[in-house]
Amino acid sequence: CDVMDVLEDAVLEASHVCDANLGVAPEVYMSAHVVSPSLLEEAGTLPSIPSPADFEAGGKYEGKVPDGQIVSLTLVRPWVHHALVEVLKNAASTSVKKMQKLQNSQIKKSNGGSNNDTSMLHLPPVHVRVIDEP
Repeated sequence: CDVMDVLEDAVLEASHVCDANLGVAPEVYMSAHVVSPSLLEEAGTLPSIPSPADFEAGGKYEGKVPDGQIVSLTLVRPWVHHALVEVLKNAASTSVKKMQKLQNSQIKKSNGGSNNDTSMLHLPPVHVRVIDEP
């Protein structure tokens, strides 16, 4: 199955679930890279995570995969989709809850109150990298 296609579906579903349960969902940035074993051995690390500025305004996918090539995985698509949705839901909800906690601690310091309004949260994005080794 095409991993990026499954990932896009999983991101959409996880974002909807997070938004429905918590009132907000962080953006998810996806990138795909093809890394040759020799390049990986030379560099010693995986490719760097693209910054939000690297992504187009409307697009959340930055491909480093050669045109016409897909990152494929020989697994059952529904299983991969389910696993990705669960991981993305966990990442998104943890991001929202951590920012709520940080916001509440700042509000308590300033005026002694508490606020669970998620509309004012500045959420860090969730980054997903797919690394394919030919």
